[in-house]
Amino acid sequence: MNFKKLSQKCLVDLDIIERTVTKNLMRIHLSIQLCNTTLDKMRKQVHLKGFKTREEEIDFFKNIKSLPLSKLIYFKELSNLEYYLPKEDESEQKKCIKHHLKRINYFFSSNIDFGQYIEMEATFLDEHYFTRKFNEYSSFHNCTIFEIDSNFYTPKDTLFAQFKAYREFVIYLRKKLTTLSNRSEKTLIEQSNLKWTGNKIDLIELIYALHASGSIKAKGIKEVAKAYEELFEIDLGNYYRKFIELRNRKLIERTRFIDTLRDKLIQRIEEADQ
Repeated sequence: MNFKKLSQKCLVDLDIIERTVTKNLMRIHLSIQLCNTTLDKMRKQVHLKGFKTREEEIDFFKNIKSLPLSKLIYFKELSNLEYYLPKEDESEQKKCIKHHLKRINYFFSSNIDFGQYIEMEATFLDEHYFTRKFNEYSSFHNCTIFEIDSNFYTPKDTLFAQFKAYREFVIYLRKKLTTLSNRSEKTLIEQSNLKWTGNKIDLIELIYALHASGSIKAKGIKEVAKAYEELFEIDLGNYYRKFIELRNRKLIERTRFIDTLRDKLIQRIEEADQ
């Protein structure tokens, strides 16, 4: 049996499941099943024939087995997330996702030395980490069913697979969190009945004033203008050109709309005091 071909076939089949199975939980279930089957085939072959050299053993546990094992861990994390994720309350969904991100961040920080070893693509400890020679000094912490078989695990092969799986899972969580945030913002805009009844030039004056004051955190005036266009369902056109019109006003009229707002607010306060 060619372990590399078996591992690559698993990835190909996972891609087919991803593209053809529409139901999320069913897709996750089938992916877990496929990874389990692949790992079981590998386990039986390792028992049957073993490895010819130490280098071959290291390559298997570090580079080959880690592919289906990391995918198994990844899809189990997905299953756990989707099963327990609140169904309706988006704020609770965000809390749940942030909890998972915090948990994974703790995992990375708790294993920072091994993480640095992996990031540096070091190999000087591979014999200790990825051969069964040192199994007697390792523990069964966080083992899957396959690692209970002492002939099919090494001191760090599961941890290495977890690093790969959690990196992928973090990407998934961040995308899901971004989708929820964008959906919330879109919902607020869609539910808004606010309409701008003034002149476009007045709104542009207000936008530039808010941006200049630093009261709105934004990358630039374009981001602020776009937000107001969506909020009020209005097309401001070329607001850069309109700003030039503001600059060309007489000095005492440059902030005409802002001055009007000030006067109206003072009037409202005085009326309220009466």
